[in-house]
Amino acid sequence: MGRTKYIATVGPATSSIDVLYRVAQYVDGFRINFSHGDEKSWKNYVELIRKLEEKLGKRFAIIGDLQGPSVRIGHMETRHVGEGDIIIFRFREESQGDEIPVPRAEFFSIVRSGDVVLTNDGRLQVRIVDVGENYARGKVLTSGDLQKGKALVIKGKEYGLPSIGEKDYRALEFAAKVGLDYVAISYVKSPEDVKKARNILSFLGEPDIKIISKIETRSAIERLEEIILESDCVLIARGDLGLHFSLEEVPSIQKLIINSCYIYGKPVIVATQLLESMVDSPVPTRAEVADVYSAALEGVDALLLTDETAIGKHPVEAVKWLKRIAEKSEEESQALSRERIKITDIRDRFALGVVELSENLGAKILIYTKTGITAFRMARFKPRTQIFAASSKLRIVRQLSIIYGIRPLLIETQTYEEGLNKALETLKITKSVSKGDIVVLTYGLREAPMHYVKIISIT
Repeated sequence: MGRTKYIATVGPATSSIDVLYRVAQYVDGFRINFSHGDEKSWKNYVELIRKLEEKLGKRFAIIGDLQGPSVRIGHMETRHVGEGDIIIFRFREESQGDEIPVPRAEFFSIVRSGDVVLTNDGRLQVRIVDVGENYARGKVLTSGDLQKGKALVIKGKEYGLPSIGEKDYRALEFAAKVGLDYVAISYVKSPEDVKKARNILSFLGEPDIKIISKIETRSAIERLEEIILESDCVLIARGDLGLHFSLEEVPSIQKLIINSCYIYGKPVIVATQLLESMVDSPVPTRAEVADVYSAALEGVDALLLTDETAIGKHPVEAVKWLKRIAEKSEEESQALSRERIKITDIRDRFALGVVELSENLGAKILIYTKTGITAFRMARFKPRTQIFAASSKLRIVRQLSIIYGIRPLLIETQTYEEGLNKALETLKITKSVSKGDIVVLTYGLREAPMHYVKIISIT
């Protein structure tokens, strides 16, 4: 079993139980994009995924991805435009004639002649040549498709929109109601944005839903360390980063974010355009293979497919290839240096000690955790050994399913000691450990005078 985890975005391509079943065999979590669909369709995806858990005997993390404070193209039929074409953006909900509808006044309040407008993950660029009341006329610089729901970014500018709008609040209510495991906050600009989302979830009675901060704007990069420290997890949204930065800058920004998350001990996910050609093709390009290989080599926790599994023609092949490439990368990866990791807590030092002990012994690690914190602490060190994390709380098991190197187990128990014993028996029954294996058992540091680390040989 590999250490990197895999997440698929659900959508029309994976809306049937048969296709979703096949995809689920290769992934550890699913993403629901709240920018599309409604509560009825979101709930249907949640129910399908939870049914698959019982069918496969496997737990999945479900991430609800908020639309965020973005400006998007309104309702229109997909339209291809070529280099040199003249198009008009108009303030309205739906298209009339050839004009492009933009239902947010904020776009027209800041757009100016000479600005470059980007959409479709930066592939389509338009230079504005004329601005008037409720319209902006532009000349297409790079050909591509204009599609409803696609974000519009004005290069070098950001919209002054609230971090959690009305639609996002309704999506958070849905996430709380159905008990999602993670919520991804889009267009995070500051740690205050993360705190706001956390406060809303607490108000809604679900403070244990973990928050993923999506890094996709200049403001987020400027306050990167603060945002990482406030977040439970970080997602590198490369498509939107390509709207705010030049494309040649994105790889170095990705590396910066990954390194920062490693230093501060936060899980990190890489997303967008990993295997984009597989939206239409059954095999990836060589460049895509190299991209995925490199990301896995850097020790990211998870790789997330978007259009490939949401609207692509080959969703099953896409997840198979993603896993195949990452596992090959892991075979040739080198241990990451732990010297640069910031360790300020004795519990982190304990976790590191257990990890190094297991690596020196060539042992596997078995944790029993009620909160998941000990497992998260150990995963931050990117151990070269297998970690089994048992918990009696289903949400904890699901949340841990997308964390690097963690294999979570659901164990019904009341005490730590019983949890470890039951978990060990389960591993023996499932042949996850076998004769000759060494296992280090612990439940981390607690508020108690005695702490528990036990080394056993399987006989």
